[in-house]
Amino acid sequence: MIAIIAILAAILLPVLIAAKSRAQQTGDLSNKRQLILAWTMYANDNNDVLVLNADESASVNGTASWIPQACYMDWKISPNDTNITLLQTNQLGSYCAQQYSLYVSPGDIYLSPVQMLVGMGSQFHHRSRSVAMDAAVGGPASGFSGTGAKPASSLGNFSPFYVATTMNGFGAASISPSLSWVFINEHPDSIDDGILYIDPQHGGQSGTGQFTEVPASYLANGTGISYADGHAEIHIWRGSLANRPVQYTSLRNINVTDDPDLAWLAQHTP
Repeated sequence: MIAIIAILAAILLPVLIAAKSRAQQTGDLSNKRQLILAWTMYANDNNDVLVLNADESASVNGTASWIPQACYMDWKISPNDTNITLLQTNQLGSYCAQQYSLYVSPGDIYLSPVQMLVGMGSQFHHRSRSVAMDAAVGGPASGFSGTGAKPASSLGNFSPFYVATTMNGFGAASISPSLSWVFINEHPDSIDDGILYIDPQHGGQSGTGQFTEVPASYLANGTGISYADGHAEIHIWRGSLANRPVQYTSLRNINVTDDPDLAWLAQHTP
């Protein structure tokens, strides 16, 4: 009898894991569709101007970024790591009907050991945000030099760096809105402020260069992505981003050679 139970468990476990993975992907896809709808509605209500997406999620000339600067994710014990109010009162809050869950991927179940020790996230068992916005989308515009300027001064190799600040701005980019990514799940070890940098020049067609910041892969080696034309998808990584574990440390500046994931992201960044 024990042997039969063990055989059944061995048969059913992969099926259950696959079903859980599909459910997470479906939930994430729904979130990304609703987020990109909120992003589009904001632009429609603001004369085509995209919601601000400044470096370090700073405010610029009195205008707040799409998430407040306080909504900074790390592995420490800051209360902001699990503060859902910051995602209900932000620039897109009313367009999301204060649904803070849209900012969290169902596959993001991570809290650091110290965060679990002090009981952070005890209600939801994760930090408050998984998603980041493309640094090439949303102001301030290229050439701006004040607080929140993009690219950050530490990224001097990002030249030129185009920033789409209006919906019509995608028409001036080298790729169409249907190919320009806007929202993505960022790797739990990489996420901090509300933006994710991908240098479209650095990766180019070859995929040789550097991941300044790193997308997530906890959805069966994939991640949910929203595009500027309003559609969303689960994209499966084929290169260095696949199977990248969460280690509760800082994940930045990953050099790669002939990497299909870097090439793909570079080709989908305005």
